[in-house]
Amino acid sequence: MKVSKEQNAYNRDALVAAASSLFQKQGFAATGVAQISEEAGLTQGGFYGHFKSKNLLVEAACRQSLAKGHDSWRAMLGSAGNDLETLIDAYVSSAHVEAIAEGCPMAAYTCEIKSQDDAIKDTFTHGFENMVGLLQEVLAADSVDEAARRNALFFMCSMIGSVAMARATRATDPQLADEIIAATRENLKTVANSPCS
Repeated sequence: MKVSKEQNAYNRDALVAAASSLFQKQGFAATGVAQISEEAGLTQGGFYGHFKSKNLLVEAACRQSLAKGHDSWRAMLGSAGNDLETLIDAYVSSAHVEAIAEGCPMAAYTCEIKSQDDAIKDTFTHGFENMVGLLQEVLAADSVDEAARRNALFFMCSMIGSVAMARATRATDPQLADEIIAATRENLKTVANSPCS
């Protein structure tokens, strides 16, 4: 039986959503096509009707989750008095540490990207640059372009690193994980409100 265009699009979206969640929780290598297909409610044959290879799905899932994160940040701007603090609070939080499947893919994928193919690396790098660019926009209101770029890179990497480290230590030392988040958030806000930043 022929599948409608709408159902075909729905099935593809289901595969990307399932893959994104599983990749972020388990990693690329530990997540197989069969598991992704089952999570999406499809057969493996259905999977290959949409993606010729797992790598193409990794690229699509990475692109979608990075775009979702960027859109989420964009929607937060202007919602409070200090956009930078709003972004810091949203990202550097215990809730984000615990929401691995729905959280930022940069904190989930960082260590795995280096072993992926060039298309996936390019997608990840482009997504990272978009997030840095958004931070740079926020920072540009208070500093020159060169300083805004430098600070945007600093803030982005500090935020990603703190969430990744808190996730890595949470199971064995939850107190340390909470301390990482609290210290990073406090120090980033101090830098954000420094007249020299």
